[in-house]
Amino acid sequence: MNILSLPLEKTNQFSKLFLDYVNENISLKPFYGKYPSLENFKKQIEDKHFESSKRIILAEAFKSQYKKENLSSIQQQNINQLLLAETFTVTTGHQLSLATGPLYFIYKILSVIRLAEELKHQYPDNYFVPVFWMATEDHDIEEINHFYLFGKKYEWGTPEKGPAGKISTHNLKELFETVPDCPSWLSDAYCHSASLAEATRKIAQYLFGQYGLLVIDGDDPNLKRQFSFVMENDLLRNKYAAIVRETSENLQKEAYKVQAFVRNENFFYLRNQSRERIEKQDKSFKVLNSEISFDQDSLESEIKNFPEKFSPNVILRPLYQEMILPNLAYIGGPGELAYWLQLKGVFDSENTPFPILFPRKFATVIGKGLLDKLQAANLEFEKLFLSERDFFELLIEKLQVEKLDFNEEESLLLQIKNLLLQKATKADKSFFPAIEAEISKTSKGLADLEKRLNKAIESRHETELNKLQNLKRKLFPNNELQERNDNFLNFYINNPYFIESLHQDFDPFVFKMDCLMY
Repeated sequence: MNILSLPLEKTNQFSKLFLDYVNENISLKPFYGKYPSLENFKKQIEDKHFESSKRIILAEAFKSQYKKENLSSIQQQNINQLLLAETFTVTTGHQLSLATGPLYFIYKILSVIRLAEELKHQYPDNYFVPVFWMATEDHDIEEINHFYLFGKKYEWGTPEKGPAGKISTHNLKELFETVPDCPSWLSDAYCHSASLAEATRKIAQYLFGQYGLLVIDGDDPNLKRQFSFVMENDLLRNKYAAIVRETSENLQKEAYKVQAFVRNENFFYLRNQSRERIEKQDKSFKVLNSEISFDQDSLESEIKNFPEKFSPNVILRPLYQEMILPNLAYIGGPGELAYWLQLKGVFDSENTPFPILFPRKFATVIGKGLLDKLQAANLEFEKLFLSERDFFELLIEKLQVEKLDFNEEESLLLQIKNLLLQKATKADKSFFPAIEAEISKTSKGLADLEKRLNKAIESRHETELNKLQNLKRKLFPNNELQERNDNFLNFYINNPYFIESLHQDFDPFVFKMDCLMY
């Protein structure tokens, strides 16, 4: 593939907060640890101390969670090396999106793989393991139950609720039978798995196992047990809410929009078919939308004996991740990094190193046919990122479509109005409102006529205008970035080496929009 890299500012798609972070704006310095540069990882490695006991628990968790999979040699090596003090992880995460969901699911994982490879090249005395964190406890099913392929939405109607990872995939066969040219390995992953978590692990294994990617499910009793003291600090003592609120207020003082809402209690209670928020009400701890409640003693006992039943929300999940992984960096998109920027004080309060926040790769894929149309119209690729209206105006200019204006006629109408007012002054000033009304009516008629005449002129160029507008819509389906809508199958079906090509071309340290031309 040929790559044209476009500055993120020129895409008009990213928040001021995210752009300021990428550009190292000084106002954001207090809200993170180290900027994501290759040289800054040296100090991050020195700062990240991870107990050998935790390494043993982590390695055993991976072995247990992968017991149904045939690991590649590099994956097996990565698990074994996690026991060594010189081994670290770099991590990304996502929901269990059906068929991987939008393209950026793929971009996130390739970003973490490429980052691990670059770090190994720069720091050969260390080992770096790419990790994908499955959001198995998330319960926003509507966000993950569909994907878009060749402009069509494929949606999974499942009656199950609760933690996504536990949802059965037994009824997905009929859906995948309707997907044109669906790879058998993809449909088999769902049709021959007991749960969405198992299916997602199989898909990640097929696509990325060769690169050494390890997939972790945080819904694990032994991993959660290491986090039980944070559960107590949050639920019983509300240790973290005030810290995050203060940081959020400081972000707002810098004119940034806060991403995550802060609550006093930041845990859910898990059951097979539910994930409900825990809220303190008077002296009891209520599991909302249920009959379950605890007093302080019974809650402490529940945390001690069943830590796996407690699920952190967006405020504390990042801390959980960093406490159970020897992690150096988190790779995420603009929304994710925005809420991480609210959390540094929480990490400081537990003496846990804040990871380097690393922007994932951004990409737009354009085929040769579309590229030829762009070149024929003498359009620069970056112009496609204009708003619908601005893009249309550009096309009018490019096609040299003459636009009529009625400025001269409006000027004449104003002169007529003034003449009529002068005559009314000599006769009867009570006619002023009638004159104003008639002139206003005529002015509106002229404006309408102007629009209709220009529309007639545009219609003479309609074919060319539509062709170019459809080109933009193809690259920006539903008026959003391609990577936020289209599934990877849009390209993989016709090019089985699509993932390999991306892996080869992605440079993790280039924080731009990669326009991939093939």
